[in-house]
Amino acid sequence: LVLNQIQIDDVLLLGVAGGLTEKTSIGDLVISTAVYQHDYYSSLESGDFRMRSGELILSSEQGRAHDPLISANHDLIEKCFKTEISNHGVFKGIVASGSEFVGRGQRKLAIAGLEDGLLAVDMEACAVANICLQFKKPFVVAKTISDTLHTDGTIESDFLKFLKLASQNAAEVVKQFL
Repeated sequence: LVLNQIQIDDVLLLGVAGGLTEKTSIGDLVISTAVYQHDYYSSLESGDFRMRSGELILSSEQGRAHDPLISANHDLIEKCFKTEISNHGVFKGIVASGSEFVGRGQRKLAIAGLEDGLLAVDMEACAVANICLQFKKPFVVAKTISDTLHTDGTIESDFLKFLKLASQNAAEVVKQFL
């Protein structure tokens, strides 16, 4: 693992994510306050309990006491939140993540209903956050919205159309660190 080979002070994950709320538009930037794995849970007779990867919940008592969120570093959040993106908003919120490309509005609504404060969904934020948690490295996720909750076209056309904009937004976030 890279974290065993070189000294890394902070981890900044940049990329694109699907919008989970009508508050955000394509091109807006979401800065993670935390990440939430939407597709990893313990299914018990007493209910389904969301977990962080690698964890196991065996009882409803454990499930009720468990916090599935992995919080991002406050200082990194604030630094990223200063990013200015012309003609687009910058939001703080929770990024949902899982092993699924979420391309349907109905599925996005289902994920959005799992936890208050979810703004975006991607496929890698939880993996990075879990590694950072294990190695005690501060992290933050900054994602450009590539497709909205209710697309005008297809997820594919939204994503391809706004990929260049997402790259430009990521560059603006990096400038905050330089």
